[in-house]
Amino acid sequence: MEKYNELALLTKRFLDGELQKLTVEYKNSELLEVNVCYEFNHIRGFNYKICFDKSCNKVEFIYHKCISSTGNSVLKRESNFESAIENFFASKPNLQTV
Repeated sequence: MEKYNELALLTKRFLDGELQKLTVEYKNSELLEVNVCYEFNHIRGFNYKICFDKSCNKVEFIYHKCISSTGNSVLKRESNFESAIENFFASKPNLQTV
């Protein structure tokens, strides 16, 4: 969707990856769970999951991992990516509604 194009750019800028799938799930009236699935170096299966709290415009880290046929690898947090996602949703209140 065009309204989320900026998230593809943020994925490229901060994770050096190509956005493959974006899931935004409304957990309740205050929480959005965001799962960014991306490809890095032609390898699919990277997931970065956060939760955005609309009441305080803050992001909570859930996980960053690579899922492969040999198992899951936990990856480090990318705080600059989280801050960029936080700013993205905070600046677009129309995306925060169900």
